[in-house]
Amino acid sequence: MVASCDVVDDPVLDVIQPCESGNAPVFEPLASDVQRVLLEDFTAHQCGNCPPAAELAHDLAVEHPGVVIPLGIHAGDLANTNDNYPTDWTCEESVVFWNDLAFQVNPVGRVNRQTDETAVKFQDEWVEAVDLELAKSPAAGLQMAVEFDEAAG
Repeated sequence: MVASCDVVDDPVLDVIQPCESGNAPVFEPLASDVQRVLLEDFTAHQCGNCPPAAELAHDLAVEHPGVVIPLGIHAGDLANTNDNYPTDWTCEESVVFWNDLAFQVNPVGRVNRQTDETAVKFQDEWVEAVDLELAKSPAAGLQMAVEFDEAAG
């Protein structure tokens, strides 16, 4: 014999927490479809080859303003702290993204968060990978508003 009940009090759990009060951004309707490209630069403070990679990511963003979005992700063994580099710039998400990579070395990049075995790109492959993505039609029309708190670093 199986016992059960037919009444469940408040069966829906609050999964999404309410947003803090604030103003949501207001966007104009998209006038055209623009392919945007996310360039993830996996970097680390003990990586000697990482500064030129960061410069390339910056240059690509300057060359394609508002279209190429560089994202520096501090991760990997060279991101570990020591006496010379006491600040831990990693975060929970950077570790997850790093662990998603099939090949882990700094500096390395990923374009539009592709996840197949060819997704990991060395610095000398970034320009071609970005150009290939820019040539595609966008899959969706997305808009974003960026806020940066300089006091938070």
